[in-house]
Amino acid sequence: MGTLGTSITVRECFFTRYWPQSLILGTQLPSICTLFLSFERILAVVRPAVYKRTCTQNFKWVLTVMVPVWAVLTLSAAGLSVIGEDGERVVGTRHCAIITSTGRWYVVLFYTRYKTL
Repeated sequence: MGTLGTSITVRECFFTRYWPQSLILGTQLPSICTLFLSFERILAVVRPAVYKRTCTQNFKWVLTVMVPVWAVLTLSAAGLSVIGEDGERVVGTRHCAIITSTGRWYVVLFYTRYKTL
């Protein structure tokens, strides 16, 4: 008999399984890259003079470097969300989806941010 049907705490789910972090990054990084590229393109169409002045090669490198920085920040926030009382919450399965492996405030922030984009 397998162990996926047994209970686990949210903290154990996040820190002892490898896939919650992959799920978070796999959904956030593509959308963040698209958001950064869209920002540059919209700026080029709406404000061409501002685009020509500000969007140099260095600016594009900054946008590129911001993607892994965003990954570290979001994983840090997810890890911090399971510290404390919310990390002791027991979930009924060891599937460890994003909802069951992070704190409630992180889940609300995560899903409302990406539903509005």
